[in-house]
Amino acid sequence: MGLRSVRHRRRFIIVIVLFIILGLVSPALAHQPVERKPDVWPADGRLFILDGDGSAVDVIDFPDGRRVARLPVPPHPLSMGLSPDRKLLFVFRGRSTEEDWVTVIRTGFDAEAKAARRPVVLASFQGEAPGGVEAGDLAQAFGRPAIVMEKTGVLTVYDGDWGRPGGVRVRTIRLAAPDHIHFVETDDALYVGFLRQGFVQAIDKATGAEFARLSGCPALHGVAYDPDTGRTFWGCKNDVMVVGTRGPEKGKRVGRIPLPDGAPVRVAAFAAGA
Repeated sequence: MGLRSVRHRRRFIIVIVLFIILGLVSPALAHQPVERKPDVWPADGRLFILDGDGSAVDVIDFPDGRRVARLPVPPHPLSMGLSPDRKLLFVFRGRSTEEDWVTVIRTGFDAEAKAARRPVVLASFQGEAPGGVEAGDLAQAFGRPAIVMEKTGVLTVYDGDWGRPGGVRVRTIRLAAPDHIHFVETDDALYVGFLRQGFVQAIDKATGAEFARLSGCPALHGVAYDPDTGRTFWGCKNDVMVVGTRGPEKGKRVGRIPLPDGAPVRVAAFAAGA
C-alpha cells in the first residue's frame, strides 16, 4: 500500500469519526435548556380584517398599523364576531361553498393591559349555516359564546378552553324551526325571532321549554333590547313589534310602532343610538 493511499484512508477515518461525534453531540445540544422569551408586545388596539376572497384574516396592531399575522381559514368566509370576553374571534360561513366551517381564533389582545400576543387559530369545525353576529359581536347565551345553526334550527352554546383537546363543552337547544334567526337573552329566558316564519319564540332558560310564541311579524329581521324596561323590539316588514320580558308583560306583545308616513316597506336593522 502506498503512502498516498494510507493518507487518504486516514482522512476518511477522521471524517467518519467527526460525523459520529457530531451525531452524538447534536441531539444532546437540542435537549439543552433554552431560555423562554415572552412573546408579548405593547399595542393600543388590534384590528381583524376578513378577506373573503383570500380566505384569510389579517391582524393589524395599532398605533403603528403593522400587520402581525395573516391567518388562513376555510373558503370563503362570510362573517366574524368576537366572544363576550373578547378573547376569541369566531369566523364562519362560506359565502359560496357547499360546506360551512367555523374557525376559532385566539385574539391575543388584552385591552386593559394594552398588550398583544400572537393570534392563533385554535380550532375549525363544520357548521350548518352558522349565524349570530350583530355589529361585530358574536351572540351569547348563558354568558357564553353562542352560534345559531340556521339550517337545522339549533342554538349551540360553547364553554371551556379551546386551546386544550377536549376542553370545550357544547350545549344545544332546539329552536322552533330552521330559519334566519335573531335572538336576545334576558335573566331567565331566550327570545328568538324567525325571519320567514314571522314570529318570536320565548324559551325558558332553566328548562329549555317554549312558554310563548308571538306571531304577526312578517320578514322579521333585527332586534334590540332595552335593559331599563326589559322590552324587546323586533323589526317587521311593516312596523316594529314590542315584546315584554318582565312581570306581567313577560312573553306578551305589548305594542307596535308604525313606520314613519311614506316610509317604504323594508327589513329592519338596529344600531345603538344616542
